[in-house]
Amino acid sequence: MKIEVYIDGRDFLHKGRSFNDSILKSLKETTTYKLPEELSIGKAYEIEIIKKICHKDSLMHSIEKHITLDTEFANKLIIQDTINCSCLKSITTVGEVLKDLMIDNYQLVLTNRTWAEVNHLVLFFEAVNYGEANSFVKKSIRGIYT
Repeated sequence: MKIEVYIDGRDFLHKGRSFNDSILKSLKETTTYKLPEELSIGKAYEIEIIKKICHKDSLMHSIEKHITLDTEFANKLIIQDTINCSCLKSITTVGEVLKDLMIDNYQLVLTNRTWAEVNHLVLFFEAVNYGEANSFVKKSIRGIYT
């Protein structure tokens, strides 16, 4: 079964106006304060790819090439479920770096799930700052958008 994951974010990301901005600022902060050893050793190429994607394209439309979810886990998710980024499954080394960057910074709230085909599930998540998922869900239930 194919699982496509799309991640976007806007209203609950204090580091930027978009998911791209937020990832770039996270990269800048981590490189300013030195990347954690597991990211800095041998991951410079992947970091440059992420930067290029964020500057020239949209990470939302490229992330599904690098990150997915376990099939059984993905099938259990319902709208407004919140997951920690440690639940993500890397497909590529770029995905490993993205996942490492996202783990301490974001939580993901499922905003839509679509069956593209019988064995093809597409999941859309809103990235929110770590710890703000409940506020995002409450506001979305009430129809309050900032």
